[in-house]
Amino acid sequence: MRESTDAFSGRGMLQYLVEVVMALFPTCMVLGGLCGVWAHQEDRLRKRMFVGALLCALAIAIVAAVLRLTTNLFVREYYNLGCLVVALSAEVLWLLKCGRALPERTVARTNAVRWGCFGVLTACLSYALPNLFLYPSAFAVGHDTLFHADVLFRAIGYALGLALSLVGAWVAYGMISGMAQVQARHRVSVWLVLFALWQFIQLFRIVMLRSALMESDSLVEVLLFLLEYEFVPIGILLLTVSYGALRSIVSSRMAVFSGENPAVIRKKKAHAKNRVRWNLSGLVLAILAAFVMTACNWMANRTVELSPPVELAVNGRKIEIRLDTVNDGHLHRFAYTAENGTQMRYIVIRKSESAYGVALDACDICGPSGYYERDGQVVCILCDVVMNIGTIGMPGGCNPVPLAHEITDGKIIIDTAALEAEVHRFE
Repeated sequence: MRESTDAFSGRGMLQYLVEVVMALFPTCMVLGGLCGVWAHQEDRLRKRMFVGALLCALAIAIVAAVLRLTTNLFVREYYNLGCLVVALSAEVLWLLKCGRALPERTVARTNAVRWGCFGVLTACLSYALPNLFLYPSAFAVGHDTLFHADVLFRAIGYALGLALSLVGAWVAYGMISGMAQVQARHRVSVWLVLFALWQFIQLFRIVMLRSALMESDSLVEVLLFLLEYEFVPIGILLLTVSYGALRSIVSSRMAVFSGENPAVIRKKKAHAKNRVRWNLSGLVLAILAAFVMTACNWMANRTVELSPPVELAVNGRKIEIRLDTVNDGHLHRFAYTAENGTQMRYIVIRKSESAYGVALDACDICGPSGYYERDGQVVCILCDVVMNIGTIGMPGGCNPVPLAHEITDGKIIIDTAALEAEVHRFE
């Protein structure tokens, strides 16, 4: 049976854009807001501690990424667990000490802001950055060269996601640093509570999966509930950013200015315009990030709908496919039921005047996810890699697993023994 679809050819780009934005954008917005609050403090060590936290997080993340690529000793769950525990502890410290319980400019508050920001910056970036360093290593998966359109699309998606996240941090800093100190602290506190709730869900999942707590049916139900609504706190966070930005824009435009002289009034108007620009940028970025996390995520992960493959009759342990039924240059999918009852799939496509590609609808890298036809190209469903049609039926990369066959008397003849030998790939 011929299979085709008109799926969007930039799916790989969307996948990396979504993954980077979901992993980094909320973190960047919150950390940018924290640094905006930090900017209100008369702390001479602020810049040094910021640079120190950034360098520390980069060093930790690079070591983690290298260990993940080169050894089997690195357990990512335990690494994430440590980062989340430190991050949540620092966030609780910041929230408790930066509330109204303490008067302004006390030593306790200054230290809380200083070390709270340092801890949150270091731990959150250490949690998010390893994936960013690992993503490029997968750009060329399924290809023998970096000079391929799919690799370019993936790199573009990665770069766009990274740029959007970094701009988000910069804009969040501009929004918060331009507010009054009390208002800025209250707004970032709300952001931090929502972000900490999302982190708690990640922490709870790791603890559950790595402990005997999975034996508790009630805790498993709680875990399933939290995982179902895992990104709700992030969605509320983006709504909160948007609502706060919109309120600031309206209040700045409706403000009435007065002063001792025209110079003071002009200064106040310039400050109000600057606030409008920062908050308008924040509103646009929050909406754009929400679009990427929802609509783009749906487009990148939607399932390709394929009609059932055709199961041909077996005649004396031989399957015969007439060439005139598969010589149109399109992908055709067939099925075979193994002796143990396993449903197997295989594909046939005409490659040239006298050559046909005959292979399993599976590969060594992506397993039995299969292939489909898009705009005259054969594409892996799982990783969206475009196959070179001329290499179908040859081993290597993301190519379909070759299936032994012979062509005679205008027919492709496949021995069922060749299919039975590969049944493990579909079990």
